[in-house]
Amino acid sequence: MKKRINLLIKQKKYLQEEKLFYYLKISTYVIFAIFFISFIFNTLFLIQNKKNLDLKKKEKEMYLQFLLKNKEVEAKFVYFQNKSSQVKNILKNDVNFYPYYSLLKESLKYASPEPVIESISINKDRTTTFVLGFDSTSQLLVFFKFAESPEFLKNFSELSLHQFSLEENKEVKNYTLGLIGKFSLLDETKN
Repeated sequence: MKKRINLLIKQKKYLQEEKLFYYLKISTYVIFAIFFISFIFNTLFLIQNKKNLDLKKKEKEMYLQFLLKNKEVEAKFVYFQNKSSQVKNILKNDVNFYPYYSLLKESLKYASPEPVIESISINKDRTTTFVLGFDSTSQLLVFFKFAESPEFLKNFSELSLHQFSLEENKEVKNYTLGLIGKFSLLDETKN
């Protein structure tokens, strides 16, 4: 057998290249393993997300079916909610008319003879305008004296004459007296 010497390649250089290719082969295996493991984890993650998405989809379909079945109940609930908000709005803007009307009615009972309330309006800030009717001049004069009494004026923080008119028919004279003012704040604990 003949021995030959390879003069083209030097052994030292060849060993370095072989080592380099060995490391390249190992790093390729490691990179492949890393990519393969990350591929498996990503696949598992996507499978889990798909399961969650399918569950959410089923839940959504179930709720939609429930809503379709209970559409009438929902409509009634919305109607009730609208009415409730309207009541709250009305109560927020409530004038609290009745207590002040009762107060005026009660204080007019002490005027003899009692005048007739022809019209009344009370605002949210207790400002009032009311028209009283009288059948005779004497009844009107008696009311003027009563209107200046502290018993009547204690119910108002301010009160003034707004209008005065006289209607004459054949035998009957009707006097109307318009007053404008502001009620004193009622103490709610007294009622």
